[in-house]
Amino acid sequence: MFAMLLWLLCAIAYTVCESLSSGRCAMLGAIAGGAAGVSCIALVGLGKPNNAMAVGGALLGLCLGACCAAHIHADTDASVGALLSRSVIEFESDCADGKFGSSAIVRVELSGGRSLRALALFPKGTSYLCGEHALASGSVEALSDSGRASYWNQGINCRIKVKANESFERNTPIQPIRRIRAEAIRSLSGESGECALLQAIICGYRPAMQQDAAYGDFQTCGLAHLVAVSGAHLVIVTGFAMSLLQLLKVPKRASIALLIALMVAYTIIAGAPVSCIRAAIMSSVGVLSLLGRRRPSSLNALGVGLVVIIAQAPYASVSASLVLSALSTAGIVLFCPLFERMLERATGGCIQTLCASIAMTAAACLASQLYACSLFSLLPIVSPVANVVCAPLFTLCCGLGLTASLSAVVGAPFAQLLMAAAEGAARLLILVVNVLASIPYSSIPFSIDTVAGLVASFLAALLVWVFWDKLVCVKPHVMLTALCIAFAGAFIVGTPAQSECLFMLDVGQGDAFLLMSKGQTLLIDTGNQDRDLLSQLAKARVSHLDAVLLTHADDDHMGSLDALRKGVLVDLAIVAEGVEASSDASCRRLYEEASRTARSIRYVSAGDEFAVGAFTCEVLWPHLLADNAGNADSIMLDVSYDADGDTLPETRMLFTGDAEIDQLESVITEKGVGRINILKVGHHGSKNAMTEQQLEFLDPSIALIGVGEGNRYGHPTKKIIDMLESRGCKILRTDKDGGVQLELRGPKVIMRPL
Repeated sequence: MFAMLLWLLCAIAYTVCESLSSGRCAMLGAIAGGAAGVSCIALVGLGKPNNAMAVGGALLGLCLGACCAAHIHADTDASVGALLSRSVIEFESDCADGKFGSSAIVRVELSGGRSLRALALFPKGTSYLCGEHALASGSVEALSDSGRASYWNQGINCRIKVKANESFERNTPIQPIRRIRAEAIRSLSGESGECALLQAIICGYRPAMQQDAAYGDFQTCGLAHLVAVSGAHLVIVTGFAMSLLQLLKVPKRASIALLIALMVAYTIIAGAPVSCIRAAIMSSVGVLSLLGRRRPSSLNALGVGLVVIIAQAPYASVSASLVLSALSTAGIVLFCPLFERMLERATGGCIQTLCASIAMTAAACLASQLYACSLFSLLPIVSPVANVVCAPLFTLCCGLGLTASLSAVVGAPFAQLLMAAAEGAARLLILVVNVLASIPYSSIPFSIDTVAGLVASFLAALLVWVFWDKLVCVKPHVMLTALCIAFAGAFIVGTPAQSECLFMLDVGQGDAFLLMSKGQTLLIDTGNQDRDLLSQLAKARVSHLDAVLLTHADDDHMGSLDALRKGVLVDLAIVAEGVEASSDASCRRLYEEASRTARSIRYVSAGDEFAVGAFTCEVLWPHLLADNAGNADSIMLDVSYDADGDTLPETRMLFTGDAEIDQLESVITEKGVGRINILKVGHHGSKNAMTEQQLEFLDPSIALIGVGEGNRYGHPTKKIIDMLESRGCKILRTDKDGGVQLELRGPKVIMRPL
């Protein structure tokens, strides 16, 4: 109870204090700390030690969360605007390439003996490993509004724009471990997906894996936890190792020693980052609980581990990886014996070792899967089967990969043979995951709030606990049937309505619009925020798209096209004619991702038409590619809605992509586009989106603008907003209104939040 209350109140205080000043956070922390001491003394004096523990845990959590936030705010206030000149930075994460450069979490040494944790931004291609040092020059800046929340959850509130950097060697006690990790990563390097997988699961090095197509398959199957440094990851490996040791009848003390050695070896190869140490703590609790078979003691050990982790870094209380690790470990501690007894009863005990391993995986998933859904906005239908099937293969990969990398580090003559075996096991795992991910509707978009995901996980665990005795007697085929019914119910609930609708999807600084009519669906652009897109599609109850139209090749319009492969079946991709023949890198990317995502591709140009239920869509632009699928080549779409079939549309919509004044003038002049009802404002409302004369000619009553809150482009501009408002146009923008559903009922448009 003490640990849970400390964790919960620390997370609440830390989250609330994000918007407070350093002084107010410090005051809150001081009040909570003082109240904790006074209350505990008073309650102990009254002979109520249990109450003292509960109240003390809650108030201490408040104190830790508030004081941590005060410290981060104070560091930020004192550092923003500072210039760095060959300052020493230590990397707390691996440097990874992103869309606009490379980035890593670092600790930088400032003048006066101060240090600062920050997000460091480097030129693209910069490569440093966790634990390495560099001399950097640049400036300290505040984080943008769009990125602040996610980095705040990592204990960061500012960024460093690095203009120049050079490697710097510094001897530290942990440096030999970092060198071992660097050598292990090098030994596992290669161009194949197998090497990327081994680097991720053995060394915790994920940049290569995140760029590989197989990573999406792991997410689709609900196996993302296997390719990240987490307690869920490590507990499965050590759990299977424990099952093997039990099968070989190794004495308990020797088994414990070997398991500890395995965790130490893994921690060393992973470079001993904080995340790995947390994972080792969670794994130790989970595995030792199975050896000891004493759930109360194991839960106490889990509580102690959580207290140690949060006391060392209070911002970890809101860390998704810690939550997943703790939930998985708690699930194993609480429910593994139940699932093991059920499986042994079903199989007659003839495959006891396998039953123990499967039970451990099922118990971890029971406690953590719903929370994982809230993180990835996906409900992996095949997750139960995938976890059971892939856990043994995953353990084999880890065992062989760990042995091979350690052998390579010490220069053993058989290292190459072990490496080939590890790659073979990884190849088999990737193949199995790919087959599972290829099953239709193996995963569907599923939107659930993070807090709701936690509550749902708790309720699921509570139900299993309450009906423990009855569940033990349930036959496996009955349990499997109930599971299938539950997933079928989720799928049916996720079936889209049959009404005629236009959805403006909130995907941040990007475009994504969905047309739905008579059971048919067309997605126009995808944005570049994968989780946001899947979450918005889940709210629209879409798991199948008849077509996806990509207006052009800009990342904020097609960057999440690949993400659709994780949970949405796509029949057709529609792109501008000429994309397939272009040698431009952006066009090639658009063509390749469209080929991977959709079953077929259609190329369109001005004059082409197609239907989506009751919507008739005419392509107005372009005639041919002239800007390598850039803004000037944006597909412009005239969509007519004829409710009564009399060939006179009740509603007309114009979608413009990132087209601006010149392109809009061309379609008005050439096609004679007249009055419309709904306008998707071009280029997110940039100053060149349209002229007053063009707006007057189109005369829309509703304007839609896909735009990110606090974006660095200044979209939408005041000029465009003023123009729209002066004509009495209803403006809907995703940064203020979020996702919006516009239901068309004849000439009427009914608007509601998505």
